[in-house]
Amino acid sequence: MNNFSILPGHPSSPVILHVPHASRAIPSAIRASLLLDDAALGAELDEATDTGTDLIAALGADHAHMRPWIVCNAYSRLVVDPERFPDDSEPAAAYGRGAVYTRTCTGTLLRQEPLTNADPLLDTYFRPYATAVSELVTGRIAAWGRAVIIGVHSYPPRPSGFEDPTLARPVVRGVCQEFGGSDSDAWD
Repeated sequence: MNNFSILPGHPSSPVILHVPHASRAIPSAIRASLLLDDAALGAELDEATDTGTDLIAALGADHAHMRPWIVCNAYSRLVVDPERFPDDSEPAAAYGRGAVYTRTCTGTLLRQEPLTNADPLLDTYFRPYATAVSELVTGRIAAWGRAVIIGVHSYPPRPSGFEDPTLARPVVRGVCQEFGGSDSDAWD
């Protein structure tokens, strides 16, 4: 299985839909190194996966005036998170959730800490992905003079275990009404 897929858009489209967290797939060798039992891993995947965002991107692309390009991560963010900085500059690393997670959403150990050698994971999964996305962006800039990257994510109404529950959540109400649903549909 490739680390990612790039679905071509219209040659003149500057738009890239980035779908980094829709997958629940974890290669067996990596699964063997994770400290969670199957039930705990399933619960973590339930919270950490942006379920259905790959389908949202595909449907959006199918209905676009000019088909955008789509980049989809083939693996769970528990393998590597391609949207994190792979070094100490990543703010989420303080919670064990840098490019290579060592902690779950609730703070439970996912991998042994300290993580002494993330390089094999970064070399196999993170860097090829980053290179491909960089090349796609460069290509869109060359073809159109700009690139517009839209991150396709889900957004739960309640904070994850590592987020500060006292901070206000951004307002997302009313979005479903624009698409013929009610506000309550967003949370069902």
